[in-house]
Amino acid sequence: MMHRFLLISLWFEAIWLIAVLGQARLQWVTIGLVTVTMAYTAFRYPLGLGRIIGVAALGMTLDYINLQVGLLTFPTPELPIWLIGLWFAFAWFASFAIPFFSHLPFLLICCGTAFGGALSYWAGYRFGAVHFEWSVPGTVCVLFVEWFGLSLLLMKVWRHAHATFQRDTLSERNSLDRDR
Repeated sequence: MMHRFLLISLWFEAIWLIAVLGQARLQWVTIGLVTVTMAYTAFRYPLGLGRIIGVAALGMTLDYINLQVGLLTFPTPELPIWLIGLWFAFAWFASFAIPFFSHLPFLLICCGTAFGGALSYWAGYRFGAVHFEWSVPGTVCVLFVEWFGLSLLLMKVWRHAHATFQRDTLSERNSLDRDR
């Protein structure tokens, strides 16, 4: 399990690097890698595609709001294509990360996710992929709070989905046992 999660993490980081360092130049490489990743995973593992699309849409909405209020700016006036791909890659990664870390305290997971999300944008800022219109510390603090809220929501959605899956699986098993 640990080995698989390490590979998934490294793959996500590779996609992140290609997206952030390549930006518009490599945006179709990013989209291609995300598409192949999602297709491969859908064939290999049960994948909550609806949740992944929902998380990606939520992340894009959050970045769109950040763009509209002037917190973030990009070289293009709208959300870049590579960022859209990156949100799908993150949602895919989260579908593995949340169950992997679910044994840890809820607050620790939310703080870790918030720190990682804010750090990711700061790194994007340092690489020139995104510009902060507010002060760097102020922007990072706002991003931390946003990612904390996002992680709360993600934990609730994935934990609910996992509990529902477990309950449905157990009830199916019990009904099959009754039929024997």
